[in-house]
Amino acid sequence: MESGQFIFAFASWTGMIPYFAVMLTDSFQVLGGDLATILHVVFAFISPVYIPFGIIYYIQRQYLVCRIMRNCDSVTFSDYMVLEIYILYIALVFHTVLWGFGLKAIYHQRWRKHKKYVPNQICCYNEHRHNTQ
Repeated sequence: MESGQFIFAFASWTGMIPYFAVMLTDSFQVLGGDLATILHVVFAFISPVYIPFGIIYYIQRQYLVCRIMRNCDSVTFSDYMVLEIYILYIALVFHTVLWGFGLKAIYHQRWRKHKKYVPNQICCYNEHRHNTQ
């Protein structure tokens, strides 16, 4: 069970389960659809794996609203820019910053623990190669 296939399946379900919760609460209009929006915001900021599922759902939903309700002459890019999609963009930036700082903190913690310099292999590769020859 220690393989990339297991992690992919686990990650898929951690995004799929919130997707089903948002889809069902929005479809059944629980609390007038407000519960779906609240769940969407919470899941977007808790689980970065939910974000692609949320994007797919809300783009599909906006397309169906425009086509079925016929309140759009033609579906344009601006029709897709609704609050729920903006929230996903903000969540992407949030997760990028959060996990970036998290990785930087882990790096510095490991550096202090081993008390030795861990060189950056990409920037110092040429220097190291020339010094060993």
